[in-house]
This record gives sequence, C-alpha cells and structure tokens, in this order.
Amino acid sequence: MELPKKAIEVATLSVVTARPEDAVSKAAKIMTRGWFRRLPIVDEGEVVGLVTAKDILRAISRAIPEEADPSCLAEALNTPLAEVIRGPPVTVGPYTPVEEVLDMVVASDVGAALVVDEDGRLLGIVTERDLLRALADLEVRETVQEIMTKEVKALSPDELVIKAVKGMVAGGFRRYPVVDRNGKLVGIVTARDLVALAAECAENPSKASEFFEPVSRVMSKKPLTVSPQFGVMAAVRRTTEAGVGALPVVTAGRLIGIVTEMDLLRAIKRYLKS
Repeated sequence: MELPKKAIEVATLSVVTARPEDAVSKAAKIMTRGWFRRLPIVDEGEVVGLVTAKDILRAISRAIPEEADPSCLAEALNTPLAEVIRGPPVTVGPYTPVEEVLDMVVASDVGAALVVDEDGRLLGIVTERDLLRALADLEVRETVQEIMTKEVKALSPDELVIKAVKGMVAGGFRRYPVVDRNGKLVGIVTARDLVALAAECAENPSKASEFFEPVSRVMSKKPLTVSPQFGVMAAVRRTTEAGVGALPVVTAGRLIGIVTEMDLLRAIKRYLKS
C-alpha cells in the first residue's frame, strides 16, 4: 500500500471552531451536535488552543463535589474556554509527512494535530480516526489480544455518573466499560456521553441531578465488542466504520480488555517502523 504523503491529504478540512471567550456550555453543545470530542479555539483567525471532551469533564469535576450538589454545575458550564485550555495545541503544516503526524498524535495526550498555515490559520484537523481511515489497508499481523489494555478500569451499573467523570479525569482516559457482578459487559459510558449530558444541563439546569444518578442511565447498553483473536486491521475497520473510539474485548461475554484508537495507532506505528 502506498501511504498518503501529507497531512492535508488525511485531514478533516471542514472544522467547527469556538472562541476563547465562549463558555464551556457552548463547547459542550457544539461537540454534542457534531458528535466529536475536540474543538479548536481560534482568536482573530489564529489558532490559540484546542478544547477536548476531557477538558470539559475536568471543569465539571473541579466544580462538582462528590456529594450530591448539582447546583455547582452552572459554574463549570459558564467558565470561559480560555480558562480550560491546557497549553498550546499540537500543530503541523499542510505538507508535514503523514508518518511524522502519526508520531506526533501518538505522543500527544489529545489524539489530534491541528493543520495550520505559516500564519497560524487553521486549515484542518487530523484525528486518531482520520489516521486510522488513511492507513486502514496496511497489513499489520498482530491480534487485538497482543495490543489491548488488559487492566481495564470498569464501573458497575449502579455507580454514579459523577464517579465516571472524576475517574476519567483522574485516570486520563475517555471511557468506562460497565460490568455486572459476574464481570459480564453490560454497557459502556464515554466522555462524549458525559459531555452530551452537560450540554443537556446547559439547556435544562434541572437535569444536573443526573450526574448523581447511576451510570446505567447514560451508558450505551449494547457496545460493539471484539474477541481477543480479532485482527488489528479488522479492529481498525470496525472502529472507523462504526465511529467508535474503543472496542471492549470479551470472552463469553466477560470483559478481558479494551482496545482503543490510540492502541491501534501505536500498533500501526510499530509496523511502519519495522
């Protein structure tokens, strides 16, 4: 397979943006409407930052204590995005080689690079999924079992939504599989699910109490899964076709691991370097 050569060839070019003075609530609504988890921040035409779903969860986690006090959510939702941006974004030029972009995305903790011109103006964004789509025809021979995360943090269905928020922020990950007392997978809750709840709260503040309800209320109940023998590139195709960021790995319905888009990119990076 001949690799696409430049960042601009794999980037998403139609990018929604926000301004530094916009509130977290606006970012949550934009992400939910477009069902994505990264939002470039632009000031007078120049890229100044990138806000992610995890950044929104971090603002919520800071504002809401673990005891039931949903009234604090308004403080988080009204916070300007300038206050939740964590340093300069990862940027590449339009002609940066794809393998270099892959290296930068894998090394980052946001899973994306912004494509900018020489004046710092936004041209597009290259996400984990963009790279997986572009590289989906490679012949990586590994199986999911060889690359998956085996020590998976999971929740039970009756644990509270706010625990999922605080756990993702503390652990630096974006989803929790939900398992019953026998270890059977019964659902998954993602950072995007929680951002969507925050967006609903911005429209209807009374829904803030749902952060203190069981995760079973917000989780996806039939997550897409794979077996440990599933091939890495088959997993790439499954994630990109379904538009999901991770695949729980199950045996006889029991959760034994999880493979994320980043896990798949790391496997591809090793293949390209070998």
